[in-house]
Amino acid sequence: EGGYRAERVTPLVRLADLRVRQGRFEEAERLLEGCEWHRTARRVLATIALGRGDLALAEELARLCLEGEDQSDPACAPLLELLVALQLARGDRGPAKETHDRLADLAGTTGDDRAGAYAEFAAGRLCAADGVARAPSHLKAALERFSALDLPLEATRAQLELARALGPSAPEAAVAEARLALETFGRLGAARDADEAAQLLRGFGAAGRAWPRRHGDLTKRETEVLGLLAAGCSNAEIAERLYISPRTAEHHVASILSKLGLRSRAEAAAYAVRGQTENP
Repeated sequence: EGGYRAERVTPLVRLADLRVRQGRFEEAERLLEGCEWHRTARRVLATIALGRGDLALAEELARLCLEGEDQSDPACAPLLELLVALQLARGDRGPAKETHDRLADLAGTTGDDRAGAYAEFAAGRLCAADGVARAPSHLKAALERFSALDLPLEATRAQLELARALGPSAPEAAVAEARLALETFGRLGAARDADEAAQLLRGFGAAGRAWPRRHGDLTKRETEVLGLLAAGCSNAEIAERLYISPRTAEHHVASILSKLGLRSRAEAAAYAVRGQTENP
């Protein structure tokens, strides 16, 4: 029975992982309901928490994933790299270095190419946080290794971090790398990553993403939903305020994104705010 249950759960967890990669956190959480015990599910939930800025919860979930796991298993590499990222986000550089050292030891001991790529990525993050000049070389190595392993999302995330690291010393190269990352994130459907790349480009003073032309007029209800998106409301909050079901709210959001040619809720919110600014 336990094996049958795991067999049923695994496809849901994989789909939830894909939805997180696409930036569709709420869908991923719905898919994981009842599957939270699964190791990969916990990593996915930790990634969601990190994406939302809940660093304490993200670290708690990441550590829970690692407890009881075989620390010599290369499958731990993505989780260790995630732990480095969230420790750096919290400003805990000492613990981040310790976690990286564990990851580097894992990569060296096992000779696993994927673990090696994650170790280079984590090393690049650490060097960038400390302002060390070696950051770009580690991030380039991570980009090349992930690409060789046919892991395009991981490779493009390394490319975006490379752009960030190059910013102070080589701004033109940084802009070029960030633009390539933005284009690739768009092709992969990684909306949140694309938003981050666009934001970095704007920080460099370069055009992040041109706002698309309208693909159709919004209905009155969709206009109301767009306004609530601009206010930062979730689908559940939109449903509560408009007295509709969460599923209906989700359909309205999807329709808005399609009609406006936008890729994420964040873009829709920015689009609405932009329109309010231009047409007070």
